Amino acid sequence: MIDEEEKQKYIEASKCENCTQWHKHCNAECCKTVKINIDPKELDKVATYLSIKPSGRFGLDDINYYKYRDVSYVRGNLRFRKDRLMVIGGLIYYFHPCSQLDNNLCLLHGKNKPEICKMLTLETSKLPGQPFTLTPNCLFKYKSKEVKQDD
Repeated sequence: MIDEEEKQKYIEASKCENCTQWHKHCNAECCKTVKINIDPKELDKVATYLSIKPSGRFGLDDINYYKYRDVSYVRGNLRFRKDRLMVIGGLIYYFHPCSQLDNNLCLLHGKNKPEICKMLTLETSKLPGQPFTLTPNCLFKYKSKEVKQDD
C-alpha cells in the first residue's frame, strides 16, 4: 500500500510530458549521478581514481558527458574520483552534479545536449547497461507503474 504523497506523485507524473515539468520532485537527480557497470570489488584497489575502459563506441559526445561530471578521459580510460563513488544495492554510483546544470535545468537543452542525456526516456530507462538509472524520485519511475484505485 502506498501513502497519499506517493499516490499524488503517480497522478502528477501522468500529467507530465517531460522531465523539466517534474524537477520540483526530483531535483535533477539523474544529472548528478552516473551508474558504473562494474563489479564493486574493483573499489577495493588502493588508488585515488577508478579507471575504466569504456566498452563499445566512445566518441566526443560521450567524453563531454563525463567531462561535465568531472570525470577525466585519459588514454582511452575514464577516471572517476573514488571519494565520489558509493555502492548502493550492489551497484556503483558516481555522485557529482553536471557542470551544465543551473537551478536544476540543463543549459544545453537542444542541439548541444549529449546524446546520453537525450536517450533517457521511459523506454530506455529500463535497459540494462546504461549510465543513467531511475533515481528514487525519477519521473520515469512513476510513469512506469500504475496506481491501483484500491491502494
